[in-house]
Amino acid sequence: MNVEFAHIPEIERLRSEIDRIDDQLLELLNQRAKIVVEVGQQKVAEQPNSPKLYVSTREKSIMERLANNYDGIFPFESIELIYKEIFKTCLKLQK
Repeated sequence: MNVEFAHIPEIERLRSEIDRIDDQLLELLNQRAKIVVEVGQQKVAEQPNSPKLYVSTREKSIMERLANNYDGIFPFESIELIYKEIFKTCLKLQK
């Protein structure tokens, strides 16, 4: 049985808050992507013949920093998967 809870005011309020956070996440991902593109452009400018776009130590340091500062209920293993996808996508944007 599919039960719709939209008629409950508190659920509506919470869902609106989730929607607002989702919008913020999208905006932040796009801000991050724009900066990543700029970083890629700087790498190419510094080494036009063979820029090193992928730096595994940078990804590792980001994940270590996030893990050390993490204090949430969202499983960190899932955050790692999300960030791996972000890293992969951002590398494609740099090329």
